[in-house]
This record gives sequence, C-alpha cells and structure tokens, in this order.
Amino acid sequence: MVWRATPRSKSILMAGYDARRRVMTVVYTGGTAYDYQDVPSSLWEQYENEIDNGGSAGAFINNEVKPYFRFDKEE
Repeated sequence: MVWRATPRSKSILMAGYDARRRVMTVVYTGGTAYDYQDVPSSLWEQYENEIDNGGSAGAFINNEVKPYFRFDKEE
C-alpha cells in the first residue's frame, strides 16, 4: 500500500492505493475510511498528479472516484 498525506485538504487526511488489490483507501479528516474497489492504477496516478500540482484532493475524490467505484466503509 502506497500512502499519500494531503495536508492542504480540509476533508481528506490521507489516501492510499493497493495496486495488487486495485483498492484506493481514503481516510477523511473525521477518521472514517472508505475502500474504493477496482480503481485502476492510472486513476491513482491522476490523483497523485492532482495533489502534487496543488489541486483539491476532495474535489478529485468527489468527481472522479465516488460516482464510479463501489466502496466499503472500514470498521
């Protein structure tokens, strides 16, 4: 699992990607984590580029991940 902190984000604490399982885990600032299933590595790379270039992690997740990928809330 590769993790990336998002210190500029008001909604996302960090996100991680497990390439073997194709799972993107998003940990929100309140501590709740969601595992998004079947996320291609190319989308993870887009996410990394977005945050590396000063973009919004929250907007990326809301627009590119949440509408398209099934998720499980971590307990």
